[in-house]
Amino acid sequence: MENQRSTIEFLRNFQEFAWNARYIVAKNLFLGLKSSHDEKEKKILSVEILSNMIAATEDLEAWYSFLRDRKSKDYDIWPYLMSYESTPKTQVIFFNEIEKLKNFDDFVRRFGLNREMILSSTSIKPKEVRTIIENNILRSFELAAKNRSNRLLIRFHNKVKHHFLVLNSTKNDGVIIRNQDDILAVPFDKKEILRAVATTQLFCHGIQGIISILMLEVSSLLEENPLSNEDKKYFIEKKQSGEDDPVKYLKRLKP
Repeated sequence: MENQRSTIEFLRNFQEFAWNARYIVAKNLFLGLKSSHDEKEKKILSVEILSNMIAATEDLEAWYSFLRDRKSKDYDIWPYLMSYESTPKTQVIFFNEIEKLKNFDDFVRRFGLNREMILSSTSIKPKEVRTIIENNILRSFELAAKNRSNRLLIRFHNKVKHHFLVLNSTKNDGVIIRNQDDILAVPFDKKEILRAVATTQLFCHGIQGIISILMLEVSSLLEENPLSNEDKKYFIEKKQSGEDDPVKYLKRLKP
């Protein structure tokens, strides 16, 4: 019971403050990129945008894993996330498990969720709840798992994260990283950088969706009153915005 109440407090705080931190960083890096006239600055900002997206995949992997393991860990979320480490082994498990999640029904079965609790706990139609989960949470899982399985992207992120071991490439619009005895060229395509920002936003929405699911379940376990509108906001906002495509927002990103 104590862990469950602690989980509610943690989730509510995270829901109000940090769930979209990676996207906020990506958006502002993108705005800086758009307004800069310095080619070196543009490359460095592009490096950070791509690295930030990979960091967001690691965040989502950790949240996915907690959703899967929550009952065996008695909902003790804070130490779980603090100690979670993404490794080649966990990345393979993540990828293999995600491949089996095709729709809402798979999602409910995989995580042992109460189907009726999810479909009836908001003010929108059950069919729309299913669509939101499939188009946002499951889609974010799918893209994150694919990125986590890309060894080049992971190595690139590690070199940026640890001492920014990145060199300029004079042959193209990208950069160079060295991985042990390998020299890896990382080209930058403007459309791909924009998509990296949009994908980061989708990963953040995946985390937000997991938080909302956990809030519904833990509140039910505590036998408290139905959740407030604040706790249902994920589903309600998704219904109102109609943003199934994570790149739609790019039209509004103008410096």
